[in-house]
Amino acid sequence: MASGVSATIAGSGDIVTASAGGVSVALAGSGSGAADHASFAGAGDLVEINDGVNALLSDGGSGLRVVVLSSVGVDTLSNFGADSTGIIDLFSGAGGYATAAAAFAALTSDGAGGEKLSLGGANYIDFANDTSLTVNNFKIA
Repeated sequence: MASGVSATIAGSGDIVTASAGGVSVALAGSGSGAADHASFAGAGDLVEINDGVNALLSDGGSGLRVVVLSSVGVDTLSNFGADSTGIIDLFSGAGGYATAAAAFAALTSDGAGGEKLSLGGANYIDFANDTSLTVNNFKIA
């Protein structure tokens, strides 16, 4: 996708590649079927995840903002911690966290060299092979 493009992707098994900065993508799925894949390589990209998407996100850029809207299923982010300016925005207290510090403190091992953040029930975000997150990577909106 080119810089400044905005798109909503609904369904399952979709593939999005954002090679320029300033891309905004909303992923909304049914929670069943194949996972949506999205790769980001620019600066200042934004992705919204909602409705049990089960997204596989790859962050190869800088300043990626991941907005978690509600029941997200199981989402995996790779390379997210490589850039200290990335933000996980837990919109409307998604996961029940009142502060960024509470979300950061809730990180647990994913058992495979990374960390995961529970969002209640069977919903969580897996930060694959990543243990470099800080409280500054979290925001409650």
